[in-house]
Amino acid sequence: MGKYIKITIILLLILLFAHFFTGIEKKEKTEISEDKFMIEKFYVNKLINNGEGYYKISADTADYDRNADIVHLDLCRLEYNTKGSILNVGADECIYELDKQLTLRKNINGSYNDITFDAPGNASFEYDLIDGKGHLLSGVKITRNEDTICAEILKFKRANKVLFFEKNVKVIYKY
Repeated sequence: MGKYIKITIILLLILLFAHFFTGIEKKEKTEISEDKFMIEKFYVNKLINNGEGYYKISADTADYDRNADIVHLDLCRLEYNTKGSILNVGADECIYELDKQLTLRKNINGSYNDITFDAPGNASFEYDLIDGKGHLLSGVKITRNEDTICAEILKFKRANKVLFFEKNVKVIYKY
């Protein structure tokens, strides 16, 4: 009888394990490619215009695709400084095309010298890192001292130190 009890106990254990393990989902292995990886506390600093200026890009996290030379950034900031003009801008998301362009999206805010700007919601700001030109779409509010300009589109040319406003432009000027 002792032999049959041992066999019965072993069979019950096998059935018990089989019952519990059939309810557990198996997760597939995640493949890590050499061409794609994540970086925490991303930071880039690059000299431009023959050393007369620089730009810095920082983010909480970055997903880098080496094949496309594109970095997807979360909670990103850009500081673009050249010949005394300083552009600081931040957003919830960015796409950095290495050494070419930075596209900022969602809840954009920043400053250009003594002017501050804000574009909440799903705004988009594309900035050419080579030419220092950019355009902000989907509504922007610019303030300087007590003066305010609102528009749907803002175009920016750093070399000329000029801001262009388009579509539904509203100016509030205090004398």
